[in-house]
Amino acid sequence: MGKKASYAISSDAEFCRMIYETRKRKGLTQEALAKLCGIDQANISRIENHGRIPSFNTMHRIASVLGLNFTLVEGE
Repeated sequence: MGKKASYAISSDAEFCRMIYETRKRKGLTQEALAKLCGIDQANISRIENHGRIPSFNTMHRIASVLGLNFTLVEGE
């Protein structure tokens, strides 16, 4: 198995951008990612467009599907 990429997330916008960029790089549509995560495509759209920050469990599911590790960093 390949090593997961690790990211330190310090803002909502960073998380949203990371999800969008990784999804695109992996050639997944929002619908395909949503299906793999077991959530609605509309939720992926809201996340990527900064309209909705998901629960920790949803963040974890998305990150796992995309092969990402992340650390939440408390902002100043």
